[in-house]
Amino acid sequence: MANIKKFTNGQVASVIRHVERLNENYSNTEIDDVKSGENYLLSPDRQMSSYDYYKQRKNEVWSLNRKDVVTAVSWIITVPQTLEKQLYEDFFRNCYNFITERYGGENNIITSAVHMDETTPHMHCVLMPIKSDLKHEDFAEKLCAKEVINREDLRNFHPDLDRYLKEHGVPADVYTGITKRQGGNKTIQQLKAEQKNLKVEHQIGLERW
Repeated sequence: MANIKKFTNGQVASVIRHVERLNENYSNTEIDDVKSGENYLLSPDRQMSSYDYYKQRKNEVWSLNRKDVVTAVSWIITVPQTLEKQLYEDFFRNCYNFITERYGGENNIITSAVHMDETTPHMHCVLMPIKSDLKHEDFAEKLCAKEVINREDLRNFHPDLDRYLKEHGVPADVYTGITKRQGGNKTIQQLKAEQKNLKVEHQIGLERW
């Protein structure tokens, strides 16, 4: 139901372009241009491009000066097959709020959008893995994906999201307790593979967590 990807500085611009549908052409033939008007952003309008905001936020925090440093991660959350369509908007809005609260507030969100123009509606939420930091002068925060998106965070994400949604009145089952090996909590790639082997453009060549 939810899948996470990580990105280095050199990959962030293309990820934003995919999420916000800024490209003119897509290799993913399953994108229906007619339905692209139904897509919508969840992240705030900051009166600047998402990439400019990313660069601004990156300059505010400490990070290692290496090309392979993870500077952004993206949660991709697919709508449950059993959820009624009239609840989609509430579902995605609450998923966005959950991620925002979990990862330090909306100032750490680069961009977030709901895609309704593919076979399976889903949300992208691209964020910077930032945490407080007391070790480096002139910076109160640091970029550190290994500490923010650690094993405990990944292990608890689905059950925590499931509980959050139910507490906010969204009857969506996103956690079954069944392991991925047993077929539970499938990634977006697996769900799309089951639906005519769809291709996801922005995942091509990107490393899986």
